[in-house]
Amino acid sequence: MTARRVFAICALVVIGIVTLYAWVYPSGTLRYEMVVEADGEVYRGASVLEARYKHQFPIGDVSFSSNGRGEAVVVDIGDRGTLFVLVTGSYGCPGTEAYSSRPDSQGIPVLVFDLRVDLEDTLRRLRYFEGFAEVPLNRMPLMVRFDDITDPLTVSQVDPCDLAASFGDDVSLSRVTIEATDAPVTTGIEARLPWFELLKNLYLDGSKGRNSNEFPNSIHGGNFKRGV
Repeated sequence: MTARRVFAICALVVIGIVTLYAWVYPSGTLRYEMVVEADGEVYRGASVLEARYKHQFPIGDVSFSSNGRGEAVVVDIGDRGTLFVLVTGSYGCPGTEAYSSRPDSQGIPVLVFDLRVDLEDTLRRLRYFEGFAEVPLNRMPLMVRFDDITDPLTVSQVDPCDLAASFGDDVSLSRVTIEATDAPVTTGIEARLPWFELLKNLYLDGSKGRNSNEFPNSIHGGNFKRGV
């Protein structure tokens, strides 16, 4: 067998492995955009996230696992404050039937594509997703704000169905979309949160684990940034 033929066979094997990997472990790079209206003005924030999913032996109701890269969407609403849409956490509007306080570690794409409902169908949709899609409020991931951006202990939860409760009258969530993109994953949230480097592996109260019912002890640095 000639060296050229050996090289060709090896190349085909590599291509086959890469193709199979992409099929079994579908990934998507998505631009996630929030549009907020306040006092007649429009404020936007966006973040590009990458996610990859794979089948696993079922654990409870979860038959897939994921890894991903990206960071929170940040929307600067001027004098009203700054909204952070986290990459992992609870989802939905508190007080509604669709709300889940259980942390969802699988990230934003899981919430948008609702992978827990029909795994095969939604993995297929993630694999072939193009264009953009609207995201309903009952699929919104955890949102927070800080009364003082320099103090992580001032964090509080924001209801996506009632931004006015956290930011004042005439503030509302206007539109949320995801869009397939080949743009690089967003980085740089450290510039927004001066304490992030100190707490990126801790809860916002400085703890290494959950030890209280206070809200800062339920939010982790990993909720803001993952894999980047």
